[in-house]
Amino acid sequence: GINAEYGGINVYLEKFYFDNEDEASGAADNEQSDTYRLMVEQLNRLKKKVRVIIIVGYARDILFVLKTANKLGMNNGHFAFITQEFIQAELDKTDKQLVESINGVIDLEPFQNKSDVNYISFSTSVKSIVEEQGYKKTDKDVVNLVAAQMYDAVWLYAKAMSLALEQGVSIDNGEELVSIMSELKWTGKSGEIVIDEFGDRMGNVQIMNIQDGEFQHVGTWWMSRSKQLDLAKDSDNKTQIIWPGNPESEPVACGRQYELCQSESDAMAKIILMALVCMAFLFGLLVRLYLYNRTNK
Repeated sequence: GINAEYGGINVYLEKFYFDNEDEASGAADNEQSDTYRLMVEQLNRLKKKVRVIIIVGYARDILFVLKTANKLGMNNGHFAFITQEFIQAELDKTDKQLVESINGVIDLEPFQNKSDVNYISFSTSVKSIVEEQGYKKTDKDVVNLVAAQMYDAVWLYAKAMSLALEQGVSIDNGEELVSIMSELKWTGKSGEIVIDEFGDRMGNVQIMNIQDGEFQHVGTWWMSRSKQLDLAKDSDNKTQIIWPGNPESEPVACGRQYELCQSESDAMAKIILMALVCMAFLFGLLVRLYLYNRTNK
């Protein structure tokens, strides 16, 4: 693992290793596998260092981590789990262990307004092309947001190059192109297009919370808006965030069963035990000194 600091927050980076797809997908159910034992070691190490665990990876890998964490008792209200684009995973909601393992997870997704006219029109056009060309289809009502993002990315580059040529700037000048992009703002097929000074899109993020196997929208991070409006709860204010272990409001520092903290009686018992050990050691030392002095008289 690697210790780092970001924005005044201590961060611990840990990479999970999987030999292959089949092993990762079934390792959580095979406690004898090397992959499972390695995961247990890594999670036990994390338990001592962090309370918020961010998991980035394929859906099968995220499931493996969450199911193993559940077996280790980490769904006790002491830890919070955050994932990225986990909503695209195909989940077996009849699997009680799986539902229990993912309950309370916070998932961050690119904001997708399925009622947006531009997005619906784009989705319809893409589905029509897929049908005509005989490509593999999905059962979803709209196309994946990534397709719309790629479409907007091509338009962004094309707009930037067009403006560069109008201003007499070489299209090979990457820094100037990024500068031009940062001045472009419009509503594309995937939503608001706002580029920062580094050439990165300030994409809006919807905050999902897994509750009983269902992804519930609980808020939105508006990165494209002003700082005063950048984070908003669900507009109807009815969906409350739940955390692993179902604590009343937020992750509980000592766990739902208070198993991660010491009570006063536990602490006193440890102090008494340490005192007895010290007294036994001193008593043994005094006996040896007495015997040594007696022998050498």
